Amino acid sequence: MALSSLWAVLIYVFLFAPIVLLVVFSFNANRYGTFRSRLDDQVYGQVFHDYQIRDALTTTIRIALEVTAVSTIVAPRRRFHSSLTTAFPQRDPDRDGPADHESPAF
Repeated sequence: MALSSLWAVLIYVFLFAPIVLLVVFSFNANRYGTFRSRLDDQVYGQVFHDYQIRDALTTTIRIALEVTAVSTIVAPRRRFHSSLTTAFPQRDPDRDGPADHESPAF
């Protein structure tokens, strides 16, 4: 059990460490990615004054909200079949009867 927990921790570190590093380095004022300069958030202030980046951000958020609304409306109306479900169909004991190793319920 301890080995599987260690693997889980290593996988999470592998997946989330680049995101954490990206966030940490985004506040770095040095252009070369070293930490010899102070942490600075002036870049984010300058970013939101640029109309192209602000327009891209609002377009991205608008599309994300529209896709969320459409998928929320459409998804309950359709039955979802994943490729895994169709590749490995599950038995229905009521329709197929008991398996060979199961005894019938009385």
